[in-house]
Parts: sequence; structure tokens; C-alpha cells
Amino acid sequence: MAGVVNQATSEIAYQIFHNRQAAPAERFERMIQKSKELSQAAERMLEFTPPLHPDRTEDYVELAVTLRHYASGLRESAVEGNLDQAVLWFWHVKNTCMTCHEVYRFGEQEPLRKPLSVTPRSND
Repeated sequence: MAGVVNQATSEIAYQIFHNRQAAPAERFERMIQKSKELSQAAERMLEFTPPLHPDRTEDYVELAVTLRHYASGLRESAVEGNLDQAVLWFWHVKNTCMTCHEVYRFGEQEPLRKPLSVTPRSND
């Protein structure tokens, strides 16, 4: 799981912030592909019980759902070719990852930061 998420996140960061030699369409295509992988990984997270805090599964599920939502927003921004929105969604993804890691990977009792609350996306 970590390999998929970390590799996808690194690739998205590279496409957003560093890859100035590739055509924009190529950069967005890579972002679309990798944000889809992130969304799928977040979906798979729902199958696990967090080992460090098995009593806090509800919080873990909320973070996984939040990550999936943000990865979908990132993908939609890339589909639309909107780099500014892609950057915004990317930072939400990173913040959610860091929040989850603090508690469920490194064992903190409470995260140092909380992800922004999820606002449901409309389907229109």
C-alpha cells in the first residue's frame, strides 16, 4: 500500500511542481493516472483495521474516505486541465496523509493537524 501511495504522490508532485519539459497534456495525463491510483488505494484502506489504534477504526475510515474524495478532486482538476485546482487538491491529499500517518503509522495519540472537513461534491 505505502509503495503505491508514496509513488503516486511523488509522481503527482513532480508533474505539478517540477516537470516543465513535458507538454501540459502529458503532465495532466500522468496526474489523472496517479490520482486514480491514489483513489483506489484509499478504497483499499477501508479493508484494513489500523494496527496501532484498532479502537479508532471510525477515525481511520473517515481519513480513508477523505483521501479518496481529495484524490477524486485532484483527478477531476487534471481532467479539466486546471493546474491551480490540482495544486489545491494535492495539498489536501498531502495533509490527509500526514494526519493519518501521525496516528496510525507513528502512534501519536492525536494528530498534530486535522484535515479539512470534506464538502460533498455535486455531480452536475
